[in-house]
Amino acid sequence: MDLRFFFKIGVKEELASAFLATLLESDAAFRQDFLALLALQDRSGRLHALTAASWQICTENPIESGRVDIELQTEDASSVILIENKVFSGSLQQGQLLKYYEALADKDPSKRTQIGAVLLGPGDAVGTFEVERVEHSRLARGRTADFAVRVGWLDLQDLANAVPATEVTAMFAKSGFREIVQIIKEGDKIKWPPVGDRGRVWELAKKVRDNLQHAFPLIQLGHPWPERDSYTLWTQHSNVTMWLLLKFQADAKHPFEVHLEKAGRPELTLIGQLKLSAAGRRLTSVRSRWEEKTRDRVLAVSGLEPLRLSASGWATTEPAITGTEQEVVDRATEMGRALIAEVLTYQS
Repeated sequence: MDLRFFFKIGVKEELASAFLATLLESDAAFRQDFLALLALQDRSGRLHALTAASWQICTENPIESGRVDIELQTEDASSVILIENKVFSGSLQQGQLLKYYEALADKDPSKRTQIGAVLLGPGDAVGTFEVERVEHSRLARGRTADFAVRVGWLDLQDLANAVPATEVTAMFAKSGFREIVQIIKEGDKIKWPPVGDRGRVWELAKKVRDNLQHAFPLIQLGHPWPERDSYTLWTQHSNVTMWLLLKFQADAKHPFEVHLEKAGRPELTLIGQLKLSAAGRRLTSVRSRWEEKTRDRVLAVSGLEPLRLSASGWATTEPAITGTEQEVVDRATEMGRALIAEVLTYQS
């Protein structure tokens, strides 16, 4: 069965998930080798003993924080593997893998003795930060059998090529991976490389991160996260999460041209955001403090205009700034320092 027409319609990532789930369910040898690949990252050794076991597979499984693309679980549901599939690097969502992992862990935690969180993506590095978020989370540190791993689509293609299969299964796998690799190649043309004016903002964001990391060495800050019209800095492993965005004007269509300057000076919007994290929600004292401070739908942060609380739970301020590049860095650093100082009040 050649799948050359299968991927021509519909949402590409959903189709790719359906293809992989079908292959995992129908080809025991491929499934076993896939689980063995994941087991290399499982320090507990539990998954290695289950590679030949019977697994139930489903797609688009609804949970509290969204839908899991692919989920595998043993018959007794004691071991669960969630796969978040990304065919396009631009579709990554910060913290999504961690949210799904936490949602599964919170659901019947005594029964689920092992959870594996898998980020399946294009290339050889896309999604690495998302895996690290899970690995270094407080929840994962307390669940010693859990693991997180990043796997590339090309890794799975190589795996399928090495597994003996029937003629029908071989054509299904070969054509499916061929189409997905082609989709990835086409998607690579729609990235946001840090060149031109976009590169200028990227350099500003890196300087802001360096300033904040120097001022707060105990706070872990993510590297500038690119989007079509912004770069985002964020805190990791804190009870309250901070996002600091340097937002600019950019066209909505390829090549996503950036319009940065006004009268020869950079013009951006700084977006500062704070939100109670999943870790913070589990701590009664932290949750109570946050709810008390945001009771009137605003959050007072020293040195900033009041942050407005949205229905999504983010407290946000969005001042527009125009100035020299150094002035932009100084203003963004000033906002970041104020926001992180507020974050630290929830850490004790």
